[in-house]
Amino acid sequence: MSIRDWSFTRLWAVTAAIWLVAWGANEALDYFDIGGLATFALAMVPAFLAGAWAASHPAIALWPRPRLIAMWALAGGTFLGATEYVHHWRALALVIAAPVAVLSLRWYELTAGTPLRVELKPTTVPDAIVTPAPSPAPKRLPPE
Repeated sequence: MSIRDWSFTRLWAVTAAIWLVAWGANEALDYFDIGGLATFALAMVPAFLAGAWAASHPAIALWPRPRLIAMWALAGGTFLGATEYVHHWRALALVIAAPVAVLSLRWYELTAGTPLRVELKPTTVPDAIVTPAPSPAPKRLPPE
């Protein structure tokens, strides 16, 4: 199944699942005193998924501003709730904000920051306008 077929809900469900796997991997690696660069890379995957998803869904231009505000508010709330458990708050901020920033930038790119304008349907124009070929000029008869 292509990411193009995903709904917005599925995108965020996959994002949450990847973040949980990254958190679990980080806890396991921390237990064994191994560096967490691999978990940071895994946690950044949702940003790339959001970019691929946004590129194939021009309907983002129809999103209202409250959806973008809600995404940022949820990302901020998640960050505030998770900072108690992590030491590297800058990395956490980057991981959480990256997908939201990608989707917001795509929205801005499609709308230029203004509400989407409804375009008028073009009038139907025939594929080709057929005009009759000019008839040949009448032959002049020689004078008598």
